[in-house]
Amino acid sequence: RDRVSTQSTWGYDANGPALFQTCPSGQFYNYKAVAIGARSQSAKTYLERHFESFENASLEDLVVHSLKALASSCTEGVELNQQNTTVAIVGADRPFTMYNDSEVASWIELFKANAEPLASSEPAAADAAAAEGTPMEE
Repeated sequence: RDRVSTQSTWGYDANGPALFQTCPSGQFYNYKAVAIGARSQSAKTYLERHFESFENASLEDLVVHSLKALASSCTEGVELNQQNTTVAIVGADRPFTMYNDSEVASWIELFKANAEPLASSEPAAADAAAAEGTPMEE
């Protein structure tokens, strides 16, 4: 069975933050936010609904948005915790840093303090629109 894989590349340079997704066909897309992998559609939908607020958001708000998107793709009964969550941050004045295990606890607490109930299922119209393309692409 053939497997199709995509790769996400992110970083920060003189032009600011950059996020790209490449496809096996050789095409690549520049995104403001993206989610990949199994069960990623609900995370993509969350990001599409909120990405316009990202440009002026604080670091804390951006991490909370990313964790909300991630939480929306978890199976029922699974919650984000120190064992299943990693946060990575990179920026103009910040080297690439990963927060794992106990280091991620403060980010998860911030997420839980700002968590809002997630819908159990996304509207079909949002899924259909997402299948056609995404407004997050540049």
